[in-house]
Amino acid sequence: LLHLLNVAFTAQDGPPNDCFSWCLPSLLGPTASAIPGVAPPASDEAAKRILGASAKSIGDVGEYLDCVRITNGTHEPIAAYALARFSLPLGGATASPTAGASQHYGCCVPKACGAEELERGFRVTLPSKLKSATETAAKTGAALDAIAAAFDGLPRNSSFS
Repeated sequence: LLHLLNVAFTAQDGPPNDCFSWCLPSLLGPTASAIPGVAPPASDEAAKRILGASAKSIGDVGEYLDCVRITNGTHEPIAAYALARFSLPLGGATASPTAGASQHYGCCVPKACGAEELERGFRVTLPSKLKSATETAAKTGAALDAIAAAFDGLPRNSSFS
């Protein structure tokens, strides 16, 4: 089962998407755990294999054959492969929807996940998670700047120089 998605990479409002959470740990790597609402990598063997068959970065197609060959104890396929093609806007938010760099990402997901769910993940969930991560990083940077300024304002004791 191959899902081919064409996604314009623009943020929309909506609830989180559980099927798409299978794409995020591989896509975001170690930074995934720092983003609110991103599922941590699964611990059972089948889940590890599903996560392992996904691409590791934008522009990577992942491991299609490894993905579609993942089976349960009765040799029934339990995973499906999705190749998402999307465009990242060039020139900021004011750029035309067709102006952008075309990219792709191969994701292995549980077989029950549908193309609509995954498309919603790329359209809604990923932009929302990235916006949240950007806001968190900005707040953390501002807090660190405030701490540094407070330390700079402390009187110095020459005996510690």
